[in-house]
Amino acid sequence: VKKRLNPELRFSMVVPTMFDKRIRLSGEVLELLKKRYPKLLTKTVIRRNVRIAESPAFGKSIIDFKPNAHGAEDYMSLAREIMKNRRK
Repeated sequence: VKKRLNPELRFSMVVPTMFDKRIRLSGEVLELLKKRYPKLLTKTVIRRNVRIAESPAFGKSIIDFKPNAHGAEDYMSLAREIMKNRRK
């Protein structure tokens, strides 16, 4: 995107999503992200969760749809991480 559409684009963070610890490729991609974006990578990883995919069909966010689902927990953790980093 930066090369072709917007050379002024700057990343503020990189958020790993759809992570599944059972799939080797997920772990490999996460390791590559850690090496390529060590200062931009969030500590929070959004795990793959079917409830996240289901929530739009009900017109709700994952937080409203299934607040105890792993996906909701992960996004809440990400929100806390972002707020904590903004205060620094």
